[in-house]
Amino acid sequence: MGDNLGWPTIHHADKKAGLVSPLIEFTPAIAPASGTFYNADLFPTLKGHYLIGALRGTALLCVTLDASKVSKVESLVKNYGRVRAITVAPDGSIYFSTSNKDGRGRAAKDDDRILRLVPEPKDAVKPDEKPAPSAN
Repeated sequence: MGDNLGWPTIHHADKKAGLVSPLIEFTPAIAPASGTFYNADLFPTLKGHYLIGALRGTALLCVTLDASKVSKVESLVKNYGRVRAITVAPDGSIYFSTSNKDGRGRAAKDDDRILRLVPEPKDAVKPDEKPAPSAN
């Protein structure tokens, strides 16, 4: 706490003695609107990862940290437009809201929305898979 993050002297991957460089930067900018660490149990593979809602990047991103560096960034959710806010519910599900009707996104009929992520049922059939034959 209290470190000098350097703006505007340093930015992106710049380094300068006495200033702290960012762990991650996005070019082009994603316009992060929200973020939270996922520390629940419902999605075990996300535990300890940082989730980012991106307005310009139009996605819910998952950032994997190894010690003090970013090792991976992946998109968890796309195709809903600008992601404004993220929160983790007490049951571990992830809620996020879209922000497309403010004149900067492409508003769909059902925008703006609050959406909930839950795990797929273990026996769910993906669209490109055929169900396993029944034993009956």
